[in-house]
Order: sequence, then C-alpha cells, then structure tokens
Amino acid sequence: MIQSPLVDLIINTHNIGGDELAVKDKVLYLIGASGSLSPSFLTQKLHIAKSNIAKLCKQLIMEKLIYSRQDIKDKRIIFYSLTDIGEQYMYNKTKQYIDAFNKMCEEDKKKIDEVNIILNKESL
Repeated sequence: MIQSPLVDLIINTHNIGGDELAVKDKVLYLIGASGSLSPSFLTQKLHIAKSNIAKLCKQLIMEKLIYSRQDIKDKRIIFYSLTDIGEQYMYNKTKQYIDAFNKMCEEDKKKIDEVNIILNKESL
C-alpha cells in the first residue's frame, strides 16, 4: 500500500472541520492510495466487520465510485479499485479536506496571535 500522510491523517480522523468523516470516504481514500485493495485489508485497517465492508463496497459499486475484479490466480479473491468517477470524487473531497485543514490552521494561528498580543501587553 502506498503510504501517504494525508491518507493516514484522514482515515484516522473522525471529523474534519466539524463534519463527521464518513466510512465511505475512508474506504475510498484507502483504495485510491493503494490502487487496489481486498475487502480483508479494508476490514483490518478500518476495524469494520467484513459484512459491513461488503455492503458498503456494493453501494460504492452501484454509485460507480469503485469496481471489483477477481484475482487472476485465485478467483475467490476480490480487489476493489476506483473508477474515473471515484477518482474525481476523491479529488474533490481531498480539496475540501485540505481547505478545511487550512481553515483550522488559520483559526489556530489567529488564536495564538491573540494570546501573544495579550501576553506581550501583560509583560510591559
């Protein structure tokens, strides 16, 4: 699996900018970062029951965000990959998350600046 600090941050974050982060997005980020993943890997990484992963992936297939394919050597093994629509969806989501992170950083910087002003006034 490709390691990405942004993907790791997103899948380990419960909300970004006050919005609850959907398991759907976490699944899509993992698949997108890896190119192709098995349901077993998703189950282990997200600590979600295999049956719930199967239901979610079926929904994502219906939404045309991912597609499934069988392993060439072992037809019992399934892999999921993003479709072009799924890649565009994740591009848009990533942009939203980066904007939310930047906004949170800007808000924190403003708070730090306010505290520094107060501390500087008190030290005079």
